[in-house]
Amino acid sequence: MNTSALRLALVALLGLTTLQAQTPPAPAAPTAPVATPPADAPASLIPGHKGVPYLGKPHAIPGRIEAEDFDLGGEGVGYHDRTTKNQGLGYRPDGAPGIKGMTVPPGKKPWYKSNDGTPTIGWFFVGEWLHYTVDVKPGLYDIKLRIATPMHSKAFNIYLDKKLIAYIEVPNTGEYSEWVTVHQRAVKVTKEGLAVLKIQAGGMDLDECDLNWIEFVPANPMYINFL
Repeated sequence: MNTSALRLALVALLGLTTLQAQTPPAPAAPTAPVATPPADAPASLIPGHKGVPYLGKPHAIPGRIEAEDFDLGGEGVGYHDRTTKNQGLGYRPDGAPGIKGMTVPPGKKPWYKSNDGTPTIGWFFVGEWLHYTVDVKPGLYDIKLRIATPMHSKAFNIYLDKKLIAYIEVPNTGEYSEWVTVHQRAVKVTKEGLAVLKIQAGGMDLDECDLNWIEFVPANPMYINFL
């Protein structure tokens, strides 16, 4: 039997009509890896606000908020700073606002240290601001600021979800090492739940002020502020 006859017999036996060479499928093209954040990566808690709580959870109102613990997110999100350099000593290497240290470094003046030994925001100029994600219990509050400045005509504007709730004037304390507590009494806070607290330096004097903390304390109801 010749080759052609053998091939036809094989085709008939197998029930095939044609024999075709099978080309293996081409391997799938590799896909670029997609970066996924870790499960415990921080995320913004408030729609429309890209900031993330620095300590991992919102600050509580009522309560005290350390000024240096402003939101993560950088310029225009967690803060606004007129300079791009952190003039401080490294508590927040991610943040441009100048943060003064917990102790007096060798060769530095004592105004680098706050009365209670905690870091503070320094070089806080008019127009600059800080954002904090907060969890608010509505109520009547005295709003307190711990400040120091040898400058005149300073003030702070306090906003809650872009609404001005307090305007607190700041006196000349004599030195950056001389700290005083200023306040506005009986501020009615109607917001409940998560919100963005904004602290903005204001006043007529364009020079700087230092800020240690802001505190919301339940107020005596005999005082009422209608701001």
